Amino acid sequence: MEKKRIYLLINSLEAGWAERVLVNLSENLRKEYAIDIITLKGSKFYTLWSDIRHIPMSSITSNIGMVFLFPYYLYKFRRTLRANSYSSWVSSLELSNFIHILSKKNASICFEINILFFQWIIGFFYKIFIRLLYPRAWKIKVNSEENKVSLVSYLSIHKDKIVSIYNPIDLEKIKSHHINKEIQEQVLGKARGKKVFTTVWRLVWQKRHIKILEAFRILKEGGRDDFYYMIIGD
Repeated sequence: MEKKRIYLLINSLEAGWAERVLVNLSENLRKEYAIDIITLKGSKFYTLWSDIRHIPMSSITSNIGMVFLFPYYLYKFRRTLRANSYSSWVSSLELSNFIHILSKKNASICFEINILFFQWIIGFFYKIFIRLLYPRAWKIKVNSEENKVSLVSYLSIHKDKIVSIYNPIDLEKIKSHHINKEIQEQVLGKARGKKVFTTVWRLVWQKRHIKILEAFRILKEGGRDDFYYMIIGD
């Protein structure tokens, strides 16, 4: 029996957590569905299974370039929808979500960041489009209850329209990876007998590493020294 075809729309397959979540999702669904991953940019970091089809809508590598190509993406994405018969769909990241909502009445989208993180001039315009377009989405998936509460308040929509689903982690794949013994011993030597706190994030300001470090500094000044904080990320 022929598999039903679904599409996952995202800005690119470059290194990033939203991209990793989408790749993990596609790998888990590929046995039951025929999957198309549609991207705005052609650049690719992640390797896909041979039976997952990648459809890049342009060959550019610039993030700014995506903004200028927005009308073209609308045209190209709508043509892709007409050329294929899809049974289900989801998009992730703001530009892709905007295109999805403007192209499909029952668009399902993912919102992977807190609304408070949108700042400066680009963030200002993003928040305008989020306020205008996101209430038109059929369903909005967020990755935490905190994001759900803040988005419900910001958009003034019913909470049932937003579903909170934590990002998936493939524990078996992680366990199967080769462990660097030297790093493992170095970490264990410093962390042994202490409470260990770990964040797995990119080293960018939105992840609030500074806030976390300030909190640990307060604990240390208060006489606490029974913890070890480990940051994993590029």
